Amino acid sequence: MNQLNENQITMSKNYLDLINTIEEGFQYVIESFQNLERTEGNQVLSDILVALNTLGESQFLFSKIFHGQHFDGLFGDINVVINKVLQLEGNLNNPEQKQEIIETSIYPAFKNWKMEIQQVLTPYVQN
Repeated sequence: MNQLNENQITMSKNYLDLINTIEEGFQYVIESFQNLERTEGNQVLSDILVALNTLGESQFLFSKIFHGQHFDGLFGDINVVINKVLQLEGNLNNPEQKQEIIETSIYPAFKNWKMEIQQVLTPYVQN
């Protein structure tokens, strides 16, 4: 296991915080499909999409940090989630289709990816 410097540890903690926040956002969006009091579902979904893009843009930094390790490519796997997001194109105004895509495709892919990333990063940031 590589030793991370203070900046890399901070970046890793922020990354983990962001993916936890994204998961909370997904939970809100999914709940908003059934609970009409959750009126910010579309805005939260928009925020999730921006955050996923940020994760995608940061993957090269983590690839540099963990270069040559067996989980090096794992950070690039966020592209699997981002590609699933593309299924929303043309379906954002179709509530039923949007719900199905999020609940059965995007969110499960995100959860799987998140679990793998947490297994990799958590040992580095626990102190």
